[in-house]
Amino acid sequence: MDEQQRQLAEDNTHLIRKAVNQIGRRLPSYIQREDLLGVAAIGLMDAATKFDAERGSRFSSYAEFRIKGAILDELRKMDWVPRSVRADTNKH
Repeated sequence: MDEQQRQLAEDNTHLIRKAVNQIGRRLPSYIQREDLLGVAAIGLMDAATKFDAERGSRFSSYAEFRIKGAILDELRKMDWVPRSVRADTNKH
């Protein structure tokens, strides 16, 4: 991670807590928010390294998307019920 990418990540650390709070409201109490904060931080660093300013989007928008995606990926890994079963359950 170069200096510019590191600065992007540092300037947008507030997005980590914002994403965890948004997603965390809908989660059961046994899921620790501290774990999600770590995953969200990794998502922010990943966003900083992969961001392409020439595509015309704002970094904050891109980073929010990547952070939430990282959190959701982690939640899927933690879930012992396959997604297909959850989808079938939610249909009924």
